[in-house]
Amino acid sequence: MIHLLTQLLLIGAGGDINNPNSYTALPDTIFLDEVEVQGARINEPRSIQPLQIQRIDSNAIRMSGASSLSELLERQTGMFLSNYGPAGVNSATQRGMPGRHTQVMWNGINMNSETLGSCDISTIPAAMISDVEMSSSGSASYGSGAIGGQVQLTSSPFTGIRASQALSTIGQRITTAETGTEVGEWNIFARGVYENSEHEFEYDDPFSADKLTRDNNYIDQKSIGGGAEGAIGDIQIESQLWWLDMERGVPGQTTSPTRSAHQEDRHLQWMTDMRYPVSDNIETGITGYIKRQNLDYFNPSSDIESYTESREYRLRLPTNWDISPELDLQFAGESALMEVESSNFGDKDREVQTGQLSATWQPLQALRVYPAVRYDYYSDFGGAMSASLGGNYELMDDALFARAYASRDFSAPTFNDLYWPQAGNPDLDAELAHRLETGLFYQLQGEVALRLDALVFVNQLDDGIEWSPVEGTWQPDNVDQINAHGTELETTVMTYVQGVTIDWTNRYTYTRSEYGAGHDFEGNQIRYMPQHQFNTRLNFTRDPVTLSTGWFGVGRRYSSPENDPGDSVDPYHEWDLAIAWEADLFGSEVNLRWNIHNILDRRYEVVPNYPVPGRRHMATLSIAI
Repeated sequence: MIHLLTQLLLIGAGGDINNPNSYTALPDTIFLDEVEVQGARINEPRSIQPLQIQRIDSNAIRMSGASSLSELLERQTGMFLSNYGPAGVNSATQRGMPGRHTQVMWNGINMNSETLGSCDISTIPAAMISDVEMSSSGSASYGSGAIGGQVQLTSSPFTGIRASQALSTIGQRITTAETGTEVGEWNIFARGVYENSEHEFEYDDPFSADKLTRDNNYIDQKSIGGGAEGAIGDIQIESQLWWLDMERGVPGQTTSPTRSAHQEDRHLQWMTDMRYPVSDNIETGITGYIKRQNLDYFNPSSDIESYTESREYRLRLPTNWDISPELDLQFAGESALMEVESSNFGDKDREVQTGQLSATWQPLQALRVYPAVRYDYYSDFGGAMSASLGGNYELMDDALFARAYASRDFSAPTFNDLYWPQAGNPDLDAELAHRLETGLFYQLQGEVALRLDALVFVNQLDDGIEWSPVEGTWQPDNVDQINAHGTELETTVMTYVQGVTIDWTNRYTYTRSEYGAGHDFEGNQIRYMPQHQFNTRLNFTRDPVTLSTGWFGVGRRYSSPENDPGDSVDPYHEWDLAIAWEADLFGSEVNLRWNIHNILDRRYEVVPNYPVPGRRHMATLSIAI
């Protein structure tokens, strides 16, 4: 990012981007980053997308000091994280929908659990990710699981050698390394992360005024990934692999802690994509995905052991046809096999066959239309249709854009929903949702660059799967309905003053998410869903120093559907600070960074009886060759 900002400033000053010392005049134009994004399989700049997309680049990831994806999203986005503490399960919610309806993707692979439905993003090391994109793109793009939206993760090639070591005051020890090289037309790269953290911090005893130390809160994690990108003749090839092995303590609630419970998570994801130009305007290819996830839980004190292994094999055959400069069609067929082996219900599997059609159409110079339709047939419960229609209209030349996006989405029943012993319901249908968002996007380039992204949204979930007691046994059924609406506002200001680059981003989210018709508490806010969230981050860069400060907050959440204020979770906010120094020493790039999280030492809980750490410091040394 610092290199990118330097290039932008040099361009504005009329300097040579290959010589950082060539400019002498103050730049008169600052350009906001306008990279192409993939929010809905639409490879277009952010300004002409049909929906809102947030992006976190590699520099922001490093400056955040986040050890996991959950920490990163909590500090850098308007998403709400159900944070159970440093070693606890974390899921992300979007647009008023529960965490199981946020689809997490890595290079096209859906990382959501086949048994739980959600993705535990606390298991994903931030250092393994090059950039993150958040969008409301639905099922027509990537299939089941995106009723609330998507989080797209990318691991990009790196050239050179870089290693870092981070230590914190709560016992975090994180070591990272990455390397990459170019061989002819090929980029070959690898990266790895090792974390051995105790996460020792004080919290208030719920039964007294004493300070206690949170124990059985450790993480021991190893993660290795890498791949290659290049070409053989006219065939473009990309292949990546990611392996993760993590053991962590399960401390439980502060009111009933578990001293010896622990959990093991193991992931393996592999993807290979090959594209071949059939003609000047037709490209076809084949993409293969393999995913394997293991989750093993042990609690010796209760003599409990539970294990689950899920496997997914997916083959995709995409074709892109540029009919004309104004019309581009995309076709795809997919076939998938999902298998689950569990100590709870034995061996189960499902097959999925998919057909997909989407288009990018520009009928007018200022108008772009993005239709998409998809049909998925599941061997264990039947078919599900999803569709979307997006539009973007340029109201002012390269400055003001109006956009809208409507979709019909679905989420398949999980294996737990269908097969849990004495409770699963094999007659469940897919959960369905109808969504609409519309808003304005404005960007201004100049001595002060400005970006404004505002929208309103309406979501309705029907046939939602809800577990409720039936004759003394909890069972799932398609009875849940959620009505959500709200607004999101994001502003970014960037300028250059006396040699200092200033970058300031603000986000505010209002979400009203209510129980729907037929519910005993129809119209009440659903449990643990905040109505108000805000996030602000201000960055100052003057080589060789970068200063970054951020503040995020979440409003009150109700612990029960009655919405009793006496049975709610207090609002909270947290202020962070980071300072980094970077210099060239003996032919190497050395970076020193100091992060202070929760500067005000706020003691709070996101989920009742699961405290988060107070003030903590982290020091990081990084060396790149």
